[in-house]
Amino acid sequence: MSGRRHHGVPSVLGHEAVLEVVRDRRGDRGLPAGSRVTFSIIDSCFNCDRCSVGLPQKCRQLFKYGHALLNNGTGFNGCYATHLVVRRGVHVVPLPDHVTDRMAAPVNCALATVVNAVSCIPGNENIAAEFRHQLNVGLENVTTGGDDVTPSYHGNSDVTSKGPIMVQGAGLLGLYACALLRERGYEHVYCTDINEERLKLVPRFGGTPVLAGKEDPEDSGKENTFHAVIEVCGAPSVVPSGVRLLRPGGTYVLVGMVHPQSQLDIRGDQIIQKCLSIHGVHNYAPWHLTAAVQFLSRTASKYPYEDLVGEEFPLSEFSAAAEMAERQVYPRVALKP
Repeated sequence: MSGRRHHGVPSVLGHEAVLEVVRDRRGDRGLPAGSRVTFSIIDSCFNCDRCSVGLPQKCRQLFKYGHALLNNGTGFNGCYATHLVVRRGVHVVPLPDHVTDRMAAPVNCALATVVNAVSCIPGNENIAAEFRHQLNVGLENVTTGGDDVTPSYHGNSDVTSKGPIMVQGAGLLGLYACALLRERGYEHVYCTDINEERLKLVPRFGGTPVLAGKEDPEDSGKENTFHAVIEVCGAPSVVPSGVRLLRPGGTYVLVGMVHPQSQLDIRGDQIIQKCLSIHGVHNYAPWHLTAAVQFLSRTASKYPYEDLVGEEFPLSEFSAAAEMAERQVYPRVALKP
């Protein structure tokens, strides 16, 4: 709505939601009416070259909720509505009773994307491999076996010896990243932001807050010491700082800069001489969503997920909800049909 990205119109916006099943006509899922589910924001063919290497979110026949035109399929393609039609190939995950709607609404974009981002950090590649095997899609490069999303890694030098991690951005994705990394066994997870109010939530999700511009205080390590940096703030100005923080051989995961105003001010030699790995992460695959729901279910009583969603507005007050969201008082604002 700010005009930074351009998509076709007319369409129904919105892709983060909890659905209540009215009728399941797909036959193979067995979801009774009234079931609460989350769903993948994409529909993929799982047959093309991109799907076969584990990138169904880049399918050559990709359909994406909240982005598709009204004339694509049924037209019930977005979540800012009373009803949505889940296409036959879309991955659906039932929600446990103890996971509330407020907890689960952002899982099918923000949390699933964070699971994908963390899987790019060495030592976490198999974070969702078990679910990928269960789905039996995109298996060309996956290894056998897999890790629990939240294993007990404390005391396991394979993870804890890798040093601290910096998360750039204390929005919803940043807070999810702090919690997931701590549960993966990383003892030192720092989160930086320019907004001191947003940073107040960081300790509640297991991270250590750092005001942007002060990424090298004595208590958060120094340059050339961070095992990985995850960018989820959308600001290209943070990248030079992230490169400085990374140790030789470190990993930089770029997630938030999904807009054209993302020109980077960095030299090639800064990356090459430190032997850095840079990963771009856009959305996620179905197995990341299943892993995200498992993680949320297991940690529902440990982290204040409900506090991430602020005021709740009826759908008829969409304009007021959008205005509240733009003020960034809460990581998310809820709409209730």
